[in-house]
Amino acid sequence: ELRQAAAAWIGFGMCLLVLLAIIAVFHGTLFWARLEYRQMVA
Repeated sequence: ELRQAAAAWIGFGMCLLVLLAIIAVFHGTLFWARLEYRQMVA
């Protein structure tokens, strides 16, 4: 029972980490694109 709960929490943590990594990469690319656009316009 305890092992099952631990496995569930580990899986949840992994999914959360992957989601955070995807958001970080996506946010990073948006930020750089915005920065390059601003430089092009100026």
